Amino acid sequence: MRRYLVIILLVLMGLMLVACDDDAELRIRNRTNASVTAKVDEGEEFTIEAWSGWSRVYTQDTNVTVNYEGLYVYPGFVTRAVTQGIPTTVNIYPDCGAVRLNNDGAPAITEIYISRHDATDWGENLIASNMLAGSALTWSIKAGAWDFKVVNEAGTSLYSMNQTITDNETLELLISQFATHTKKDKAPGGSKSSELIAR
Repeated sequence: MRRYLVIILLVLMGLMLVACDDDAELRIRNRTNASVTAKVDEGEEFTIEAWSGWSRVYTQDTNVTVNYEGLYVYPGFVTRAVTQGIPTTVNIYPDCGAVRLNNDGAPAITEIYISRHDATDWGENLIASNMLAGSALTWSIKAGAWDFKVVNEAGTSLYSMNQTITDNETLELLISQFATHTKKDKAPGGSKSSELIAR
């Protein structure tokens, strides 16, 4: 009797393993240093922490669209076929860095401009309301050399020029360390860079 029970259990385990092999699995892997937000098809958004993953099992072959974005990832999407017996993996890699401006001084900041170092104009003001003392703002930003200009409530322009942004990292800038002049000023105006996303 005991022998039959063991055989039945082994058969059931084998059937479960075969059933699992027939499932179609979607895996999403976050390969960045910050969390990402993702969504599969029209489902709910979910968060995948840095250097971790998420998975879902489907009972049949299907096509899915994965939308994603994060601090170090511009908004994007990918469409994949998820096939039974073969895990389908979507790897999300960093394609930008970030900058965090800290207003560690007393006056409020009324204007912020960020432009590529080789640009000839500053672009548009990036804030609609004042940046108060003690607050910070963050943008996702393409890797490369960038210039930063802020104007405080006294009307004084402050500069931090030729700062290097690196993929998958955040550059911290203290406004108290900005200079009151620059060797190479730029023309006012222009449009906001599409390489900047406020976070």
